[in-house]
Amino acid sequence: MTKGRRVLSGICAFLFIVSGFASLLLFNVERKTFSTETYKQAFRQQGLYAEIPVLFAEMVVASAQEPGNNVFAFASRLDRDDLELAIAAMLPPEEFEALMDGFLDSTFAFLNGEADSISIPLLPFKRSMTAERGAQAILQLMLAEPDCTLPQLAQMGLGGDMIFCKPPDEALTLVAPLIGTQLQFMAGGMPDELVILSTAQSASLLDERAQLDRVRSAMKLSPLLPLVFLLAVTLLAVRGLGDWLKWWGFPFLITGILGTMTALVIAPLAPSVVGDILLQNTQAIPAELLTMTRDAAVAITREVFRPIAIQGIILTAAGSTMIAVNAIVRRNE
Repeated sequence: MTKGRRVLSGICAFLFIVSGFASLLLFNVERKTFSTETYKQAFRQQGLYAEIPVLFAEMVVASAQEPGNNVFAFASRLDRDDLELAIAAMLPPEEFEALMDGFLDSTFAFLNGEADSISIPLLPFKRSMTAERGAQAILQLMLAEPDCTLPQLAQMGLGGDMIFCKPPDEALTLVAPLIGTQLQFMAGGMPDELVILSTAQSASLLDERAQLDRVRSAMKLSPLLPLVFLLAVTLLAVRGLGDWLKWWGFPFLITGILGTMTALVIAPLAPSVVGDILLQNTQAIPAELLTMTRDAAVAITREVFRPIAIQGIILTAAGSTMIAVNAIVRRNE
């Protein structure tokens, strides 16, 4: 092999390592980050579905505070802890999982261009509100409040706004049906889904999604570049079995080590990185939601980088094997 060809082969091998390492990250990050199954699997592994009442309570409080938004107007009469208890009592655990899965499906349908909005399905919540468990959940909250005054009892009897106070024991049989009626009225005024984000609200979202699509397309096609450099190495340097084992083995080994080490190093750093970002807004973010976000970041990062580590190990093993076989072949020549 001439000196010039050897130099070109070395440059192409180096470019294969750089582009191969980059594509190993980009391809897998795109494939896993934009898949609903990644998040669902992470939530199941970390048991985060049980924490959904915290997230839903935050969303309800934020929605109730928006001017002119009457979807969750009753929430303005409850503090966050009471609202969380009410939501947890209204919906069984499997409904929370369905609720979160519906939100994730809606989010990625929007990101994939299959829908024009991101929404949270409210039908399970509405069904529970109008069922007996909804009335019982509200009643339990009322029983934990101070005793009702006479004006409050009168307003309750006239069917006014829901009042959170403890009714006398002799009035419980009358209050329970009133609660059920008010909950049915509230549920009737709620939409079947709560729109979080929509292209109708901002035309710029379409442009941003188009830009995201272009970035994702580049990430999907990123493995083609190292293949080009690998082909160039093969054409320039490979003239026999020994050349093939050497010129493929070392780039595979180095690329695999880089990918594996990156996956093993980055995954444990996710909690601290996410924590530092969220600490800037700790006054606005409840401690429970902060912990939930950190746990989710840990689980999701693990799901994203697991295939990178596996593929890195495979490349490392393949490269090591090729180098070892090349050494044996050269020894026997």
